[in-house]
Amino acid sequence: MVTDSQGNTCNGTLNVNVLPIYDNPINFTQSSMVVSIAENGGPGQQVVVVKAQGNNVLYEMTTPSTSYYIESGTGAIRTTYNLDLDRLPSLASTVLLVRAYDQYQRSNSATVTVTINVTPVNNVAPQCSPAVVVAQVPQDQPIGYMFADFSCTDPDSTVFSYSITPNANSLYSFRMQGSQLQINNTLTYDSSAIASVNFQYAATVVVTDNGTPALTTNIPVFVTVTPVNNYNPACIGPFSYNINENSPFGTSVGQLNATDADYPFNNVQYSIIGGPTPTVFYIVPRTGEIKLLGPLDYETVTSYSLSIMVVDLNNDIHPDPANQRTTYCSITINVQDTNDNPPVCNPPFYNTLIYSTLLTTATVQQLSCSDPDVSTTALYFSIVGGNTNSRFKMSSSAVMHNLFSYNPDGVYDPTSYELLIQVTDSLVNPIHSTTVTVFVTVVPWTTTQPTTTRTTPTPEKQTMLVTRNLDYWQPDVWFMVILTLTAALLLAAIGLLTWALCRRTQFCARGTKEATEPLLQERSLTNPEPPADLRNQPPAPPPAKEKKDLAPVSPLSLQFDGRAKDPVTGRDYLFNSHTGERRWL
Repeated sequence: MVTDSQGNTCNGTLNVNVLPIYDNPINFTQSSMVVSIAENGGPGQQVVVVKAQGNNVLYEMTTPSTSYYIESGTGAIRTTYNLDLDRLPSLASTVLLVRAYDQYQRSNSATVTVTINVTPVNNVAPQCSPAVVVAQVPQDQPIGYMFADFSCTDPDSTVFSYSITPNANSLYSFRMQGSQLQINNTLTYDSSAIASVNFQYAATVVVTDNGTPALTTNIPVFVTVTPVNNYNPACIGPFSYNINENSPFGTSVGQLNATDADYPFNNVQYSIIGGPTPTVFYIVPRTGEIKLLGPLDYETVTSYSLSIMVVDLNNDIHPDPANQRTTYCSITINVQDTNDNPPVCNPPFYNTLIYSTLLTTATVQQLSCSDPDVSTTALYFSIVGGNTNSRFKMSSSAVMHNLFSYNPDGVYDPTSYELLIQVTDSLVNPIHSTTVTVFVTVVPWTTTQPTTTRTTPTPEKQTMLVTRNLDYWQPDVWFMVILTLTAALLLAAIGLLTWALCRRTQFCARGTKEATEPLLQERSLTNPEPPADLRNQPPAPPPAKEKKDLAPVSPLSLQFDGRAKDPVTGRDYLFNSHTGERRWL
């Protein structure tokens, strides 16, 4: 019977379950847990550690999961793989039931609920198209020209920012307008710095998303600039040159300089398109050096004006002459006067009649001479011939005279003079001169009154002045000595050769019959050996000498005044050239 608190009773059977009593029951301090984890963690990343109170506690997950596992001994919950919400959005929140139990009394256990929230992480950089920019543009492409319009995607972000990172050569050359890459400053081809990098501008476009953390993508940009011929050549002079009129062919007059700002710099060509005809000057096409091509004469032309055309070369991507540029320059070449003409006297000769009483201060004859190279006052006059007794002298261009002498008992000067007067245009090289002839007839006169000079004209006689330059060669002394010795040796060789030939020929070796016969007979030649039957006979007595009347002999005949060699026997003999008598030696 069971009685309640109010006194009611009830009769029946009561079943009572008696729970075991543990010495150290296992329990959790909290019944549930909420944790967060970033999605960029790798496999085995610890999410949370659950801890129960008790002894000999082991842990297990009662909720099946392929994304997490728990370490039974430590209670650490870890990931089994890299969590990626972009691939598995269901991983954003996971609820796990974790049981802690006693390893010896399994019934002694407790449970806890663990909620795992996976927070998204910006782990993918923007993907843009195009991924690289390679372009080729002419250098005069206008500002604002668009190279590319980028299209970028990112599963973690939808907002992007763009910026330019230039290098030293491309600084301020490009800009970003939203997602568009544009030209910010005029690109140039005409730069040595750009030429050193093969005319290529390089930069980097940086694309950044708005995720956490922010990720960026770098897009390389390579822009090659092509040439455009956009500058005219410019002449910088000098524009005036001087040259002597006697300069030889090929003389360098000067050099015209021209510039061109298009790369390659100053790549121009020169040509003469206007000037004298026939052509007197020549310009080297690639250097601009002006050279003399013909003779000059200051007395004919004192200066020349030339029109020079300057054309640039290979300064455009299109081949010449499609976009060539041309400049015209005018230059002046001044011819410097030099002394290259002899003086000219008109007339070239004079006839003058004077009286011997003419005053010495009076002019005998005034010469009229000129030279196109020098002034008349710079001419020099001198008497070089015909001035007998030095009766005449020069005062500038006037012929003057000294006192004459017509004393029959003393000095008597000639009455006719043919004066040769040399007119020189300079006293230093080059020197040119001409000669004037003045015929002076002097009339002896005893009067004390001065006489006048009368010139006898010869209108019908025409003269021509001929100036001839004689060139001769004067060898050195050593050359004359060598030439003389060589000639002497040559003559000696010819003489020896002639003598040798005469000895070998029959004509020269043949003499007169008298000369070829022996003059005196030798016993060995005229008396041969006697026969054997006569050898024992006594010698015959010598013949008696005949007596002759000896003719008187001149002592001159006994003298030999010559010596010679017999051509037959080779013996020497003496001979008398007067009597012809000979004697062997």
